Amino acid sequence: MPVGMFGAGLTMGPEFRFSPLNAAHVGPAFPLLCTVAPRMTMPEWRMLCGHFSGGSSRGYVLKRDAYVRGLCLAYVEHSPAHGAILRVPVFVVASLFEQAQAAGFMIRSLLDVCQSDGLAWLRIETASEDQQTCNLLHRLDPARVDQHVAFSFPASSHADAAEG
Repeated sequence: MPVGMFGAGLTMGPEFRFSPLNAAHVGPAFPLLCTVAPRMTMPEWRMLCGHFSGGSSRGYVLKRDAYVRGLCLAYVEHSPAHGAILRVPVFVVASLFEQAQAAGFMIRSLLDVCQSDGLAWLRIETASEDQQTCNLLHRLDPARVDQHVAFSFPASSHADAAEG
């Protein structure tokens, strides 16, 4: 595993915080969502956020200095071949100068969620037109990309990332 994978070995400081999306994050996270869903309106976004109450649909934000720097929307899916999977169809990082560190922190945090919830896999999916996220995730680990512009991590890879 290369040094720096998932941000391992990079100085991050305690100022990044990854937490479940709550009502206070809805407004500040909306501009990030608009980068991948430009036609979504604020009322539609508020209605969508009402579904992230913990069950199989989940929303997470990455904050630093009281600003939302990242957004993940996810859901749990059960696969006969792989077991429980945390699918992340929305993965957005807004931190321009610390993009790789912020993305690495978000991936490690999502892997923590997988481990604590007994999920076997993390699958981050991006739209092919979302070149910024595709390029970022590809730089973090090009071996994990597949033909569907998805990045899959076994939940056990978290331990490997921590050693990096």
